[in-house]
Amino acid sequence: MAAELSSGAYAILAIQGKNENVAVILVSARGEFVKKATGVTAFTCTDWHEIETAANRATETNEPQTAKSISKGLNTEGETIATFEFTWSFKKRNKT
Repeated sequence: MAAELSSGAYAILAIQGKNENVAVILVSARGEFVKKATGVTAFTCTDWHEIETAANRATETNEPQTAKSISKGLNTEGETIATFEFTWSFKKRNKT
């Protein structure tokens, strides 16, 4: 699903390169279809900061954190085709 990937890529990037092992899980997805997609649709997400903040807080506080992100699908004319809201969970894993 392109909409999930547009925000999920940020979630994966947010945990890369950390000294801690952090689990990232999609815990909620909600979508609204506004218009029929008849051609190329591009999904974008601009909520990088919220996702990065949640991932950092999970490692700093040892408490699970969540971040909501919005992904919008636009057609080639710039019209909104669909809007999705995803909630990502970040949790520091125990070292074993």
